[in-house]
Amino acid sequence: MNIPYAYLKRNYREIPPVSIHVIATDQLELNLGLRYLRAKGFEVASYSLTKRQWNQKQKGEICCGIR
Repeated sequence: MNIPYAYLKRNYREIPPVSIHVIATDQLELNLGLRYLRAKGFEVASYSLTKRQWNQKQKGEICCGIR
């Protein structure tokens, strides 16, 4: 499930209540995403940073992997 950070507030209800893995493009997006998800009661099991080319992934996209 890929939810850009800008749309997280609007779409967080679509994330099932399971442990998730967050993938972000930089440290700032990661910190903001983690804080928001944890404040909403999600269990963030792990996270990682990735650098992809701009045409493959929009800036600010956070990927939530469901375990």
